[in-house]
Amino acid sequence: MSLRILFADDHALVLDSIAALLSIEDPDLEVARAADFDAAMIALRDQGPFDLVILDLNMPGMNGSNGIREVHARFEGLPIIVMSGSAKPAEIVAVMDAGAKSFLPKTMASRVLLNVIRIVAAGETFVPAEIAKQIQMHRDGAGFELFTARELDVLGHLRNGDSNKEIARQLDIQETTVKRHMQTIAEKLSARNRTEIIIRAFEMGLF
Repeated sequence: MSLRILFADDHALVLDSIAALLSIEDPDLEVARAADFDAAMIALRDQGPFDLVILDLNMPGMNGSNGIREVHARFEGLPIIVMSGSAKPAEIVAVMDAGAKSFLPKTMASRVLLNVIRIVAAGETFVPAEIAKQIQMHRDGAGFELFTARELDVLGHLRNGDSNKEIARQLDIQETTVKRHMQTIAEKLSARNRTEIIIRAFEMGLF
């Protein structure tokens, strides 16, 4: 299926790399490019029509979910895919509620991205399972309910970069107790180390 899409991202390397990979995966796919939100709006006006647009969540001018609403106001019915290198669940929920058809991490393989483009161009919505889980947990408020009050205390100190010894001293508990809490937290977050715990907690909106 031949498609015309617009891909907007303020990181030139990301923009060029993804556009090039998509063209390799499907030579019939025409990819126009824009370096920020304002350039994307001009391209949509002057170079359209397009079958869909891919927008970087954090590029200049985008202003989060407001960018989605502006595109819909001026180009009614145009499917939108939002991509981001990092985003909190609340931000993901906001852009999906504003009318985006998909939210994808920038680490997604080009072949998978191409399949998502086809799905969205056909009028469907697609969200990867991991992101869908984050969205559901955010809507349900389940993130905080996963943890005991003490585990949340430990997470707070972990966010501040405190060592196990420092956490134990500040919470007035044994260091071995801190280690048990850390192990339980890691299991609940499917994390392998402190860094992954922080990343997953951030993604869930716990920080």
